[in-house]
Amino acid sequence: MRLLIVVAFALVAGRPALADEIVVRGPELAFSCPNAPTWDGVIACMKRHGWQPSVVRAVGRGKLVVAQGSSDPGVALYVKQANGTWMLGGLFEAGSATYEVLDLQPLTLGHTAGFRFEVGVRQATAISPDSVTTIDGFELMKHVLFCSGSTWQCSDVIPSCDVVLEGRTYSTFHGAVHLVDRELRVEGDGTLASPLCSGPQRQPLAWQ
Repeated sequence: MRLLIVVAFALVAGRPALADEIVVRGPELAFSCPNAPTWDGVIACMKRHGWQPSVVRAVGRGKLVVAQGSSDPGVALYVKQANGTWMLGGLFEAGSATYEVLDLQPLTLGHTAGFRFEVGVRQATAISPDSVTTIDGFELMKHVLFCSGSTWQCSDVIPSCDVVLEGRTYSTFHGAVHLVDRELRVEGDGTLASPLCSGPQRQPLAWQ
């Protein structure tokens, strides 16, 4: 997930000029609509900030929302809490890429009931093999996100990747996702993954 860093230079009377304030905040959606007392409140907040939301998947306490607008927040997972409020419990930012929600499933780990969702992404790419000419193509990826539902930040792995240049596969990787001792593992043959696909991956599951 990308973090937007806002640096505010505050010169306030009685405070030294070196006492600059650095404020770090998350993506725009996480800042603008982190929660609401009702589902209608979530939708109203998104519309108030210029997004047109559409629920594309719903299971149990979770709803996946795609919101279109001048700044596309991507795919947002809102989770209904025990007190009835709705909280932003996961976020996938696609940037300028074309994407499609593929799946949403509940997932319980220990005492935490969270979610796993998948997003397919297609984006343009290019390489310059000789630093002079450029070869255009596209990249197809499947992102699998594991979200606890208590924060917008999720663990994100890419088990499927294909990079196609001039109609030919340039890099490819297709692996399987396993959850072992609170660690996400993407296992498979990474021989053809380099240089543009991630290949096998390991990362801790970011659940508290």
